[in-house]
Parts: sequence; structure tokens; C-alpha cells
Amino acid sequence: MKIGTLEAEFFIYKAAEKPLIDKNIFCLMQEVDGFSIVSFAHKQKHFPIFKAFYLDELNDLNESGILYKVLKPLKENNISVLVASAFDYIFVDKNYFKQALSLVKGLEN
Repeated sequence: MKIGTLEAEFFIYKAAEKPLIDKNIFCLMQEVDGFSIVSFAHKQKHFPIFKAFYLDELNDLNESGILYKVLKPLKENNISVLVASAFDYIFVDKNYFKQALSLVKGLEN
């Protein structure tokens, strides 16, 4: 398993109505009570700001426990996350990103 990082910064919010889809939206998830949106952050407008890393080279969707392996050290260090699973993007508060990344980088093969 390899860990990749996204250079962008994000903010995450919920909306009752489907938002206008534009280039600012990274990920839109329809849920039973509305929508969860991960959008590119404009630093002067949003708080908290999130950064993201992802599991690279995950090819077999039958593998189990991969996400748990990555999330366990974050939980043990009280780092909250939002996981958007298409191919496992993990969003962490920007203030904890370096710590989170160093914890999961130690898991790489």
C-alpha cells in the first residue's frame, strides 16, 4: 500500500438541497437527509480547513481491513477523519494533517 497526498485544501459541509455542480466541488455524496459536499477551500471564507491523503495502488476491491489499518493509528492519536470512499480519500483537519500523514506513512510497503 502506498499513501498519496492531495495538495489542495478542502472544506466539508452538508446541504438539504443539491448544490450547483461546478469546478469547486471535489466530491458530492447523496445521503438520506441531504448531501455531504467536499469542496475546494477558499482560505478567507472557511473553517475548519481539511487536507487529504489517499490509498494509492488499491486495485483489488476484495481486500479487507486496508482502511482499518490506516485509520487505527489515527484513532489512537485522537485524530478525527472523514473518509470518502471511492478509492479511499481520507480528510483530516489541516492542523493535524502532518501528524496523521506521518502515522500512516509508516504503514506503507
